[in-house]
Amino acid sequence: WQMGEESPLGAIRDMRDPTQFGDPDRIGSANYFCEFGDNGGVHINSGVNNKAAALLTDGGSFNGKQVTALGINNVAALYFEAMTNLLLSGSDYADLADALTQAAINLGLTASQRQSVANAIAAVEMRNRPCSKPADPALCPTNQSPVLSFWDDLENSFSNKWQSAVIAGSNSWYYPPTPNPYDVDPANTTSGVYNLWGDNQAARSDSVMAMSRSIQVPSAAFLAFQQSWEFENSGGRNYDGGIVEYSTNNGSSWQDATSLFVANGYNGTITSAEDNPLAGRNAFVNRSRGYRLSKLDLQSLAGKSVRFRFRLATDSSVGDFGWFIDDLLLYHCTPGNSRPLFEALPAKRLAMNQPTPQLIDLWNYAVDVQDVDASLVFSITNSPDINAGVTVNNNRYLSVNPSLDWTGTTTVRLEVADTGGLTNTTSVQIAVADLYQLYLPVIARAKASRLPDSIFAVEDAVVVLPEPTSTFCQDTLLVAGNRYRSLLKFNVSEIPRGTPLRQVTLDLYLADSFDIPGTVRNVSVYRVNSQWTSCSVTWNGQPAIGEELARIPVAFSSDEWIRFDITGLVRDWVDGRTPNFGIIVYENSAADVDPSYRAFASLNSALPPRLTVAYTGLTAAAVAEEVAAGLAAEEVAGQPAPAPVEPYPAAPLCDEATVPGQYCLLR
Repeated sequence: WQMGEESPLGAIRDMRDPTQFGDPDRIGSANYFCEFGDNGGVHINSGVNNKAAALLTDGGSFNGKQVTALGINNVAALYFEAMTNLLLSGSDYADLADALTQAAINLGLTASQRQSVANAIAAVEMRNRPCSKPADPALCPTNQSPVLSFWDDLENSFSNKWQSAVIAGSNSWYYPPTPNPYDVDPANTTSGVYNLWGDNQAARSDSVMAMSRSIQVPSAAFLAFQQSWEFENSGGRNYDGGIVEYSTNNGSSWQDATSLFVANGYNGTITSAEDNPLAGRNAFVNRSRGYRLSKLDLQSLAGKSVRFRFRLATDSSVGDFGWFIDDLLLYHCTPGNSRPLFEALPAKRLAMNQPTPQLIDLWNYAVDVQDVDASLVFSITNSPDINAGVTVNNNRYLSVNPSLDWTGTTTVRLEVADTGGLTNTTSVQIAVADLYQLYLPVIARAKASRLPDSIFAVEDAVVVLPEPTSTFCQDTLLVAGNRYRSLLKFNVSEIPRGTPLRQVTLDLYLADSFDIPGTVRNVSVYRVNSQWTSCSVTWNGQPAIGEELARIPVAFSSDEWIRFDITGLVRDWVDGRTPNFGIIVYENSAADVDPSYRAFASLNSALPPRLTVAYTGLTAAAVAEEVAAGLAAEEVAGQPAPAPVEPYPAAPLCDEATVPGQYCLLR
């Protein structure tokens, strides 16, 4: 049971008797290390688990418990099951105790073998709380259960429930798939594989991760969330830290939630001796020693629409691991069992004859606090169009596998049931489109020799950061923001090579704006350098982007034409110097800064995107009358109405009640 005894340095640990090398053999040992330097328990505190493994393998008596030997093969299988299927990136010894217990059940060990596992866990005190770590509070009193108003285990990173913002300095917050400057995986979770991460950067900063939508708070409600943190601390001073804030006016102003905490609230004060923006404030500081559950009493906010945010502030030097947040619940308690929550599923748009079925993970939308996801039962309760090929697979995935050549729209109603027989329902719309058909403006021209003064888009699409694997085409709007990008293609083959072009403008009709009123955004047009197809392109699969062609400051407005000069690019297309892969339009700023956008009319609208062309030595008047007549007469028989799927979130309309600083939709 010694480790490294045949190496030049000799043995470094004894797994059967960790105390031989100063390591703890149980949680309550005086050797248990509570300070920095143990690298997550690798060098010293691993003695607790080493002792448990040795007891389980060879048997023995320790700390008042008798453990019957399971043998090395059973113990190897036990730990392999726990590590492969049960433990998470943020697991601690209490989680390992649960995982070993469940692994023994999963592997079909006998009752006496399972008792040996329980005795070994108790012998090393694996479920005790080390280093005076506070206990997690109960969500509800005994014989009551939570009724959820809001839930996020953060596994659906495309839910658009969260948005980061910077108050001072640079952003500290990341949520997969948002990249971070270290190019590392910040997973440290209490469930699944995703969590929010606030980086304790080594520079002065103040930034937030906020709920993107308000929640109606019921009576007697609580907010609970799991969090782990390690902020810069030295010599008894807390240099960096984080606080929780809430807003009752949709984000126009925020209040510190310190008075709402009823369990595991702030644990110290950020020093006033440095330049931290929250200097002198009570906050979460120092370190949490792993995850702990914090709980807030929201009774004072009952009946109000509330948003919460996590605010992290740092001083100008020295960083640390930062703030990890997972598994958020807003709920009230009810006697007995409560039914599961089943959130609305986003509409699914598919291309006709896709080669593989499309899957929707129902575990991302349903939860029951009393039951694990695997114990929930999902079913389809209506009769959607049989051609849509909709089924529930493995009691987890909604599979959509349409029949060959079928197009159409159908609604699927779903039910989830918990182990107590309580149910909840939701629905999802499935739309399948024939992406091989192009619905183009039809312009009759009397003479083929006439040069066009207007060229309309033949293909367009929107790609969306919050849904980076989804496709958005055949909509009536093209959305341009820092989370939304619009792609367009134009066929310029009617202009002969060598034609003298004086000016070509890209004309986009501004149909709407979503922003803080009065805000101006720089919208830019870029060359596209690789191929794409409208109803296949996604944010993750968007084409290569070339140089910026034009930039226009676009006000918070609507009902006007915005014109970008792209003469040079069209000359290159016409003369064959550059392949024509189209253009892309979006706000000239870093992605995922805020949810604002400008919405332009698409080719499916009455005011489609167009190129307006002027020729050197020629006039557009010769073709203007002809083009206008063609536009007035155009009609595409049987063109389907655009599917009611929009690549941008629902938002409040701007009116007299709009609070200053609030994002709203102009029209």
